[in-house]
Amino acid sequence: MYFKLFLLGLLGSRVVRVTAQLNQLAQAAGLDYFGLSNNGDLVPVQDNRSEFGRRSNPSLFEWGALETTQGRFTFDAADRFVNQAISQGQRVHCANLVDGLDLGLPQWLSQGTWTKPKLHAVLENHVTRVVRHFRGRCSSWDVVSRATDLYFDSELGGVFYRILGPEFVAISFHAARIADPAAKLYYHPWTWSGVDNDATSNSTFRLLNRLVNASAPIDGVSLGLGNYSGDFPQKGGLVASLGRFVALGLEINLSDLLIYIPAGMPSSECWRTQQLEAYEAVTAACLRVCQCLGRFLTKTWHLVTTSNSVLYYTDANGTLARTSIYGAIESRLREREEECVPTSTSPPTPAPTRCPAPLLPHWAQCGGWGWYGPTECQEQYTCTYVNVDYSQCL
Repeated sequence: MYFKLFLLGLLGSRVVRVTAQLNQLAQAAGLDYFGLSNNGDLVPVQDNRSEFGRRSNPSLFEWGALETTQGRFTFDAADRFVNQAISQGQRVHCANLVDGLDLGLPQWLSQGTWTKPKLHAVLENHVTRVVRHFRGRCSSWDVVSRATDLYFDSELGGVFYRILGPEFVAISFHAARIADPAAKLYYHPWTWSGVDNDATSNSTFRLLNRLVNASAPIDGVSLGLGNYSGDFPQKGGLVASLGRFVALGLEINLSDLLIYIPAGMPSSECWRTQQLEAYEAVTAACLRVCQCLGRFLTKTWHLVTTSNSVLYYTDANGTLARTSIYGAIESRLREREEECVPTSTSPPTPAPTRCPAPLLPHWAQCGGWGWYGPTECQEQYTCTYVNVDYSQCL
């Protein structure tokens, strides 16, 4: 198999034109797929099965998109997406079925007055109707998102947790399994730092451990990785973090992969190198762990700059192009160093590049869900966790 790599520039915009096909490379390297999660506007690349073997469009499967009024289901938009992907020979990963923090829930549900039996019936009916409708077409599902004690301990739990308690997670998985016994069922924590022993990873592990011990029908975990490149762990740490979930007998689906240079950081070769190393590291880690089936890349649609994680974009002439991030991923897929292992072991790896970053002053935000800025405070202050949405230099 022959692949061409055309380099049109170095540094600067670092554009690369390539004809290599990522899904083919991923499968040749031992992964099950290389996929794309987007809103359906990356034409024509999104329909290329050799480039993307699996597709996902989570917003189409949110509760509010499918059951805006109680008991009335609208599948038109989701059907079009699923059928288009299948017509191109791609598999479909369907996501955001039930969210623990009420994301995408309609008002009648999130703000309704419920008894436990009534809400249980509503939850079971929705999961059953939706999964059964797409039976045989959605090869896998993110059944539940954001349902760990990390969220609920901070009093951010949604309607399902308030009324049904943590049992709503198992209820959802059991209903999904009955509706489509052949589909793979995943839990999606939304955020994963890639670190083996932090609050996010530990809370996800506790939830998954409870589900496995209770014999809930769960096949794996979809780990969404949106991380500041300066805080990104090296390959060995990533393998160890993945290994915790593998030890539970679960598959790994790396989803929503975004590794960014924080806004306001200097445009320098150091920051670009650090970002590329992070993408290479997570690709290498997934290849190292046998139960890591593949990766979804989240595409952001605008002109590429040195302060974001864009993978495809249009240039000034409207020409579709890849950034050099893809070149880093391709290189790692093509130059696989070692066979995968079914454990969390990994040989030592060189320390990643670390670039100087400004230290944040007193009271500044230094973390939280969706935070894309620096994370280190001035020496006399500590980045202190306040809640899942906000950490502050105190």
